[in-house]
Amino acid sequence: MKRSYHHGDLRRASLRATLEGLDEGAALSVRTVAQRLGVSHNALYRHFKSAEDLLGEAAALCLRSFTERLQASAKGTQDVLERCRLMCREYFDFAAAYPKRYDLMFATNAPLSTHASATEAGEEAFSLLIELARAVDASAPEATAFELWTLLHGTVELFKHAALPAKLGDHRAELIDRAVASCIATLERAQAHRG
Repeated sequence: MKRSYHHGDLRRASLRATLEGLDEGAALSVRTVAQRLGVSHNALYRHFKSAEDLLGEAAALCLRSFTERLQASAKGTQDVLERCRLMCREYFDFAAAYPKRYDLMFATNAPLSTHASATEAGEEAFSLLIELARAVDASAPEATAFELWTLLHGTVELFKHAALPAKLGDHRAELIDRAVASCIATLERAQAHRG
């Protein structure tokens, strides 16, 4: 049975269905999302120009949710190093809870690299790391933020796509602790070398 949608409801429902399909590992297209909703794929084309547009909007939604979660994790915390610790933990928690969304958010091909909403949402997420760097008065806050992102993203990607060397064992929790400590140390170094 087809559902009835009005105004922006179909657009929102389409994005929710896209994220649900993504979490389930389903093949995603305008047609499969429409089938999931019980509407014609032509109905979705009234809201999205193409499958890439749909995925781009889904990536933007993921990135905004990710940003909100990072902000909420450190809300009310004044100490910048503690904010860094809490945000790094949330970064890893999000990546573990939503691996497919994480992949979509940081895809090197379309939609993230070409979709305006996804690009803007990605910049907003990255700005949180820049804010941490500015809070310690880093002389090059964007470069410091990139160092933080390299530690975080690199750890997530290695856990997902690489077999860890046997000498490391399967001590992911300890390795995450070390990655978080490295992020804090990066801010401490930037703070020590300011000016």
